[in-house]
Amino acid sequence: MSIQSTDTSPANYGVPFDDADADIILRSADQVDFRVYKNILAKASPIFADMFALPRETEKDTNSEIPVVPVTEDSNTVASLLTICYPFRVPSLETLEEIFMLLSAAEKYDIDRVRQVARNILYSSSQFTAHPIKAFRLACSHRLESETREAAKECLKGPVSLDSIGEEMRYMEGETVYQLYRYHTLCKDAMKQLRPCNRFPGEIPWLTSEKFNQCFTKEDRCQDCCTLVYTLSADERAYRPAWILGYMKAAESALKSHFTPASVVSNEVIARSFGTAAMACKARDDDEKSRCLNASMNTLLAFSQLVAEEVDRIVSSVSPLKSSTRDCRSTIVYRLR
Repeated sequence: MSIQSTDTSPANYGVPFDDADADIILRSADQVDFRVYKNILAKASPIFADMFALPRETEKDTNSEIPVVPVTEDSNTVASLLTICYPFRVPSLETLEEIFMLLSAAEKYDIDRVRQVARNILYSSSQFTAHPIKAFRLACSHRLESETREAAKECLKGPVSLDSIGEEMRYMEGETVYQLYRYHTLCKDAMKQLRPCNRFPGEIPWLTSEKFNQCFTKEDRCQDCCTLVYTLSADERAYRPAWILGYMKAAESALKSHFTPASVVSNEVIARSFGTAAMACKARDDDEKSRCLNASMNTLLAFSQLVAEEVDRIVSSVSPLKSSTRDCRSTIVYRLR
């Protein structure tokens, strides 16, 4: 980027937004001019399309007589927004602040491509996973519903307390802090749906016969392990592994502090449950036991994925905010009169 400026006039952003034949100038909040093309912006954004379609009295650049459109975003955000709209490379955004400002602009101007690119940058950013409470605060402040939900879910990987919030407390409104605590508490309470540790799988409401039989088969199992059965219904019986109650208890323990799908498929939870399967197996020889334990491990992994999906469903059903949306378009001030 090469910005050229004088003390009395806005700066020029420079390459690549300095084409001599551009037909519109976007002027950022920090007084930087971007010489761009109406047709490209109109194709990218219905907001810009509507803006350019209506005849309005606009300010014009003193040197070129090109119409000038002031926008409320700073030059860094405008540059990132335009870079994605144009056939250029994806911009490099390092801070959560930069990413959320771009996401906010994408919502404001209703640009799907910018929205998707910015979300990919956010969710692949190490900052998002390292500082989920900060991401939650920024998502709330920009009123981004989808990002607020994802940041709130990321916060479930650890405790929410004054210590965990730390320095972010200085920047968070009281309502935002309350909503985060409320969401964490609601998710904790919702996890009680996964506490049938004293029941057989057939009595777990979310575990249907179809899902159960996808995991539990008699293939490659020793005779003793295959005789473990329980009643799914009056006329339906199915295999029940010895480790299932142990797995559910281990999963419940993991969910006491981390309400995430990853917690129930962790190596620790799987290892504890597989140890129970190994001790319960009474195969007659090493080859038979090896086949049986291998089948048990596959079953355990498949079942843990079902539990993880249910955890994600439960968490996704809890709203991180009572009301987190607004019509961004209705708040846009075009300043074109």
